[in-house]
Amino acid sequence: MEALAVVVVVGCTAAGVDDPAGDVYFPSSPGTPAGGTLPDLVLGGATVDTTAGELRLEFEFADPVLPADDFSDPYKQLHGFVDIDLDVPAVDQKNSNKSNRSGFSSFLGIEASIDFSFVAGGVAPLSDSSGSIVASVPVTFSGTSVILTIPTTVLSGLGTVGSTIAYAAYFTNTLQDTADVFPNGDGHLISMPPTAPVPWMSLPGTGVALGLLLLAGVWTARRRLSHVPAA
Repeated sequence: MEALAVVVVVGCTAAGVDDPAGDVYFPSSPGTPAGGTLPDLVLGGATVDTTAGELRLEFEFADPVLPADDFSDPYKQLHGFVDIDLDVPAVDQKNSNKSNRSGFSSFLGIEASIDFSFVAGGVAPLSDSSGSIVASVPVTFSGTSVILTIPTTVLSGLGTVGSTIAYAAYFTNTLQDTADVFPNGDGHLISMPPTAPVPWMSLPGTGVALGLLLLAGVWTARRRLSHVPAA
């Protein structure tokens, strides 16, 4: 009898890194809490999927955020930047929006950045290290989550794309009077490789063992039912 193989596939999602909730601050006074106001980032992450040919960045906020071209509630519009450094570790620390605008340093020398102030029609402008726009990339807003998908073919025109990248972010509200940085304080993060499909119980013969376990579970359940007193 041929053994049954069971495979559980884990999706390729960005590894999440927590950001303290309620740490929104005043850009004019970095480190001074501004209270529970937008944009309060609580989780973020990035993966480089060389098979799919994309860099995926995911951000989760405490409250819903809107793209810059959605004026249904201007106060909820998300502005700011995501910095991308293709060199890991960073070799030329300059041009980072987090370093130059937020009051905190990212220690990055970026090859690319995303400007959320110019998101329109579901795409965001991607600029090179000089600030020149070189491409438009998909961005999805859904309640409290924001997902950027950047083709590695676009990044390869700016530098060598490896299995990881370094990144940091600086987000502000519409008036740019409250902000949040990611990661919190100084520093940057390294992307995680996507989670590969994980074969579970797919070794020779394990299908037989799984079948026996299922049969044992059914037999135990029937025994328990047979001992239930009649109402």
